[in-house]
Amino acid sequence: RRRGEVGFVKRWILVAMAGVLVVATGIAYLSFSERPEWTTSSPEALAEFRMAMDAMMKLYHTETRQHLERALELDPDFVMARIILAQEQARRGHEKAIEELRRLVDGTDLSRLNPRERFLVELTRARLRGDHEKADAIVSSYLESHPDDPFALEIEARAHWSRGELDRAKELFRRLVEVSPNWVVGYNSLGYICMEQGEFEQAEEYFSTYRFIAPDQANPYDSSGELFILTGRWQEARDNLFKAIEIKPDFCASHEKLVLVDLLLGDGEAAREALQQMEAIPACARMARAPRCRILLWPLLMEHRWQEVLAVSDGQDCYPESISAYRAAAMLGDSGRCDTIEASLRARLETMESPLGRSIVTAQLDHMEGIRAAAQGNLATAIAAFRRADRNLTWRGVEIGFLKLLNLETLAEVQLAAGDTAGARATLRTLQGINPPLARWFEEGSYRPLGLQVTGP
Repeated sequence: RRRGEVGFVKRWILVAMAGVLVVATGIAYLSFSERPEWTTSSPEALAEFRMAMDAMMKLYHTETRQHLERALELDPDFVMARIILAQEQARRGHEKAIEELRRLVDGTDLSRLNPRERFLVELTRARLRGDHEKADAIVSSYLESHPDDPFALEIEARAHWSRGELDRAKELFRRLVEVSPNWVVGYNSLGYICMEQGEFEQAEEYFSTYRFIAPDQANPYDSSGELFILTGRWQEARDNLFKAIEIKPDFCASHEKLVLVDLLLGDGEAAREALQQMEAIPACARMARAPRCRILLWPLLMEHRWQEVLAVSDGQDCYPESISAYRAAAMLGDSGRCDTIEASLRARLETMESPLGRSIVTAQLDHMEGIRAAAQGNLATAIAAFRRADRNLTWRGVEIGFLKLLNLETLAEVQLAAGDTAGARATLRTLQGINPPLARWFEEGSYRPLGLQVTGP
């Protein structure tokens, strides 16, 4: 792709793991017209808890934590507020947060909770213990007696989504927005599932519905921006990301994507300005390493300055195990570094339970195998490896989607180098159908991932 594709595996693996470790995103992304009661002795604490849920629904995590902390000041025995705050801390990577969450759910007296709260606590216990069969049984049992509960519907939908059972997940998310129309992130999930399946027009419709229902929230515009980045509508992506930032100046995800969009649009100065704005926001500064590295690596990758790619990857702490670093090492013939990166990824793969994470790492390893084979002149082996990688990848958001795009570009380049002009044209037609500007860059010869000596297409 047209950037240092740094760190994408680590971030997506963490996202996949989070779905196993915490209660469920039904509790994290909440909106409903008839609010259930939560077990607390303080009406003021309940009000703060509800405001926390509203903030979490919008993905406004700083405000979420603030409201939860205030709720606990008002009622230190507010079980669900304490559990959700621990989940938020775990999401931020606090080392002791998972232990605290485990202590909380193991020590909770279920008899003082209502049925939904008991369900959520029992589910958290099972997931923290890695007992996935019991977790599934808990959800199924609860849904039998509460078939329209939006919490349980979203939890069940996301479980199917995480297993790659996309049609069933879509069915459940559609049911969710039917029984709870104001549960707006259901539309967001439907949009991303459609993206994953390559149904981009349907994804855009869901994101448009999301924006219509929640025009004052940043995330609908951020999601639309992600779709437009992936499909090559970069100016529209920029407009949507600016709108998200206008609504919520510290919506960090939009700042990060804006750096990528500016680079894709060929405006390096704007990308650096976007990074500076991101770094000036305390909540976002800790996330700035990836876009900073992206800016540094971008021109080096575009011009195949492999030695400098490795120097930046090492010297600037720019993910020395990324595909960018691997590609540079392979093209320089540094087999030792390639072996080290591959071994690290294989070790990680052996301990992973998440289907999504396993799929990403497997695809990355296949892509790396293709790069090394191509660098060594084993073009048939490279083509087979890139095709395997493509089968393991989907259009699930910018990070995974751009790896799929990069893999297609590299496959086309190697096909040309192998003299398979017809195969390269077929690959480029696929690329053209998803992201026309990237296909045009390839066809014009302004960028080829590996810099092989080829003719055509």
